[in-house]
Amino acid sequence: MSTQKAYYLIVKFLSDKLNEEERKQLETLLEDPENENLFSELVHTNFASEYSLKEFSSAGLQKVLREKICSEKRPLRVKKMQPILKYAAVLVLILGIGYFFSEYLFVTDQGNGKIIPKDDAIVLELEDGKTEILNPLVSKAVQNDQGLVVGQQEKNVIRYTNKSDVETIVYNTLHVPYGKRFDLVLSDGTKVYLNAGTSLKYPVKFLPGKKREVFLSGEAFFDVEKDREHPFVVNANEMDVEVLGTKFVVSLYEEDASTSVVLVEGAVDLSIENTGKNTLLAPGTMGVLDSGTTEIITKTVDTNFYTSWMDGVLIFRGQTFGAIAKKLERIYNVSIDNENTDFNNEVFNASFNNESIENILVYFKDSYEMEYTIENGKVIIK
Repeated sequence: MSTQKAYYLIVKFLSDKLNEEERKQLETLLEDPENENLFSELVHTNFASEYSLKEFSSAGLQKVLREKICSEKRPLRVKKMQPILKYAAVLVLILGIGYFFSEYLFVTDQGNGKIIPKDDAIVLELEDGKTEILNPLVSKAVQNDQGLVVGQQEKNVIRYTNKSDVETIVYNTLHVPYGKRFDLVLSDGTKVYLNAGTSLKYPVKFLPGKKREVFLSGEAFFDVEKDREHPFVVNANEMDVEVLGTKFVVSLYEEDASTSVVLVEGAVDLSIENTGKNTLLAPGTMGVLDSGTTEIITKTVDTNFYTSWMDGVLIFRGQTFGAIAKKLERIYNVSIDNENTDFNNEVFNASFNNESIENILVYFKDSYEMEYTIENGKVIIK
């Protein structure tokens, strides 16, 4: 039985959608002791990586699981499916408290009353245009279009090496869909954290004597390795961000009317193409270029507001609900149709720490008298 089929059956079990034949297949799967490690790996990976927990505690999990099993109202299922119930309980708990970025998580369910995330995958595009779907639950070698190993995927991170035999600039492009995140370590050691709905084009290996240049669409946090002889440049539409070694966030979604850069530490030089205009940012400063303009506006900001997404925390300050809804669509990969134009323009301050989309909607409903319904998996704001 393939790994993909195993994941599929596990998710269907968690969603209580296994038919009798699939249940038998899963029971057969559990007869293999190695599959115990599969479940443990699945739980550990998602519980630890998506919520930035300090350490996996088996004792703590056992306590939660005992309580979960004791409260189970279907004793026949507990008895028959005992090998997987302990893991399923943990995953159900995880789903209830925050993000879970796995392409296997969201099974098809077109019934009313449930918010259905769209079905998208993390895609790695090679220089020759060939594409590969990445499973964030596995580890494997990353090869270029000629079959040379250029890096290693370690679940939800790809690490490129500067020891590969690549002698010309060869680009990969990583496409991260709405509802998911993925991280990169480039060949120079620079770390890049990609937010939902982001694409990054980058060389599989930076070469001596050339700028370290990447191309961004979406939002990413860069922790750039210092190299004074090779400046690091992020191409962000009309604006270029040039650094030597620093930490900063660049955001330029297609649906947004501006490109912004928030500097956490170090220094960055912002330049607008074909104008000769440059702006130097200091730490704790944001630079914003509105679409159709040639002036970068700067202001002092709390950088935590713009980096908290890496920890699953959403912070909104002085934002309209319309802007908030756009961000929720990206992060949770759901459709939100706002028919209440007055509410769309309301301005809010709000923070959500690893909350589900359902909890966030309930918050707005209870606090601001906003009404919504769910129709065919889509959220309709009334």
